[in-house]
Amino acid sequence: MKRNTLYLIGSFLLLTAFFSCKKMFDVDPNDPTQVRKADALKKPSDVQEVLNAGYDNISNLFNGRVQYYGELLSDNVIAPKSNNDYNEVYNRATIFFNTSIGGFYGDMYKIIYKANTVLDFIDIVPDFTASEKARMIAEAKFMRALGHFTAVRYFAQPYGFTTDNSHLGVPLRKNSLPEVTKRSTCKESYDFIIKDLTEAIPDLAEINLNNTNATKYAAKALLAKVYFQMNNFAGVITQVNDIVNSGKFGLADSVNIYDNSVGAKKEMIFYIKSANNDQKSGDIRGNYHDVGSNQPQIGVSANLYAEATSRTGDKRSVYYAPCVGGFRSLKFDSNYFNIPVLYLTDMLLMRAEALAETNTNLSVAITDVNSILSRAFGGISQNISFGSGAETIKVAARMERRLEMSMEGDRVQQLKRMGAKGELNVRIRNAPWNCNGLTLQFPASESTIKGFQMNPEGGCN
Repeated sequence: MKRNTLYLIGSFLLLTAFFSCKKMFDVDPNDPTQVRKADALKKPSDVQEVLNAGYDNISNLFNGRVQYYGELLSDNVIAPKSNNDYNEVYNRATIFFNTSIGGFYGDMYKIIYKANTVLDFIDIVPDFTASEKARMIAEAKFMRALGHFTAVRYFAQPYGFTTDNSHLGVPLRKNSLPEVTKRSTCKESYDFIIKDLTEAIPDLAEINLNNTNATKYAAKALLAKVYFQMNNFAGVITQVNDIVNSGKFGLADSVNIYDNSVGAKKEMIFYIKSANNDQKSGDIRGNYHDVGSNQPQIGVSANLYAEATSRTGDKRSVYYAPCVGGFRSLKFDSNYFNIPVLYLTDMLLMRAEALAETNTNLSVAITDVNSILSRAFGGISQNISFGSGAETIKVAARMERRLEMSMEGDRVQQLKRMGAKGELNVRIRNAPWNCNGLTLQFPASESTIKGFQMNPEGGCN
């Protein structure tokens, strides 16, 4: 059996069994580079269906796994109660037989595959208006960037791990063909993500009804996160300035953006909409929530609990509680909730830190941090003073980031970023920020590809 066919059977078929209602096209097994156009996309609504399926895949990816796999690698949580696959992640010792991680990885590439399907076949579909076609291409590029960016953060060492970023990143899938794809370098991975987003921004809609589809500002927000992970602070400032100056977003009224309140939506730049009984938020809730006083599957570390409850009057402290076996987060206790993927609090804290790092416009950075503090304390009692220096601003922004985005998978990415920037003594649960176990292992299907380099194993001892 040819290796292409083995790869197709072993992994890529998982990426083709995705359409919710109908099979959009067949691949000729005798010529896998050709798609039978008679069975392919025939009208603009077919292309929109593929995009919609891609958004469904995004909702599956961000329904917990992006959040709790990130936390399991961080210092925000304690060892899981009973799940062996989760314990492998927590112990920084994932292997290619971990089916949960394999599914996580596969879902990233399902998103990418849907995007590539649109990009590869949209030119053969008649009856498009120019603007409609441009918008769909742009949404597909946003999806592809989001899939690749999520993959490179979890399955590769961070940007800056090597001086020239020649260390291995992730496979870049640039088309929908069932081709064998080896890992690109980290630099190549980030360059491709940035290219997709910068090309998408001009043709995306300014806004849509719910911000559940990609918009111009969603692409800018994702690009800001990419730049932040790269420690490209000038890039962060430019993108966040555009988002804030648009006037289209405002901070949520509540300190918990997951409380399903109407006021939470106004700061969501791109989010997953969840309704009662649709289970889109069920996985994230299920792993952090437990009825009564029992420890949930994933409990809060003593360190995070102490920091979150250390200041009198902090409204966020009520979302942490002691439980049997330690501490738990109450952040996700609503029966269902919308899941923010890109939102304003994150943007403001990135901009504040970026301005502090570049020692520019510190008054704006102070205002950004104080807007978060004022909401958290219901007043200015904990605000940092105007005239504060860059280091004070940076420390405050980082503390607020940990508390605002706790249990969302952000913490480990920030610690890796700080380590890659050259900050001294960056450790994560007593392990160095760049140890092997802080990258997840690729699934077994990739090990069948000749020349594919799996991540080194051995944990962080």
